[in-house]
Amino acid sequence: MSLFCRILPALLFPVISAFAVDEFPPVGFKVALSENSPGGGFKIIHFARDLNQASEAQIWIEPVLQPGKARFMRQLLFAHNNRVSWLISADENFIALNNYAKSTDGLLHVFSLGSDALFHKVKMDFRDAAQQLLISKLKVKKRDSDFDHEYCYADCWLRDGCLIGHLEGHDSSTMNGLHPWYFIYDVKNDLFFWDLSRINKNAVEPAKDEKKGE
Repeated sequence: MSLFCRILPALLFPVISAFAVDEFPPVGFKVALSENSPGGGFKIIHFARDLNQASEAQIWIEPVLQPGKARFMRQLLFAHNNRVSWLISADENFIALNNYAKSTDGLLHVFSLGSDALFHKVKMDFRDAAQQLLISKLKVKKRDSDFDHEYCYADCWLRDGCLIGHLEGHDSSTMNGLHPWYFIYDVKNDLFFWDLSRINKNAVEPAKDEKKGE
């Protein structure tokens, strides 16, 4: 191998790496909204190119400096081109994003905190999964052509990584539609269900017996 061939990759690598690194704060963007997490461990910052209308936007996680090992790291969480709202769990381990992708499409994205102090996206089409649960539980037949407007959004975090969300939709020509149909998703166990018995069974802690062992 020639000296040129050995040197060229070394020269190119720093350039390629520089473009691969996300820049914070993003150039050409303005802060649209900034919110502290429930425990104050990080800020979630929404940047947008245009604050007056839907435009290219980014959502970042910015850790708040605290003593001890950093629990969170700075990261670009999500990029989009319309509107987004979010819900952070009380323990700060989970984030749900409601992505108002288009007037006809509403998408749910869920992120879980990993051991590397970064949030990782749950690989799930929540709208499709919720539709399958609805079909199974209500014994209805769902066709792709039923609605031309379909939305799947998060409503609130329960404890232990359980999220309440809903599915809704309608057809603009017939006005046939689905009123909000609620489901629960257990992030830790990757499980959908539609009643509260699973989460409620651990609501009451047994009394601690101070004389245990006597």
